[in-house]
Amino acid sequence: MTTTANSADELPPVLSHPQMRDAIQGGDARTLSKIVTDFVRYRDKWWITHPDGWIRIDDQQLIARLDRHTLWTNAHILVAPTSPAS
Repeated sequence: MTTTANSADELPPVLSHPQMRDAIQGGDARTLSKIVTDFVRYRDKWWITHPDGWIRIDDQQLIARLDRHTLWTNAHILVAPTSPAS
């Protein structure tokens, strides 16, 4: 699977496991919950884990359901992470 993006601002449709691990550990990505870790919010997109990597979710109904669940349980996930003040 390819991990190249079409433009500098667009994310590729698949990220590697090391890329997503680094994003989660760095605080740039957040799992749906502490228990449900197969769905991750990263750079304003939802991703689902797969043996080949993390696949970006493009299905609008699924995105709406994930967002709704997040609003009920973990609204902070939908807020983009901010850099700590210098």
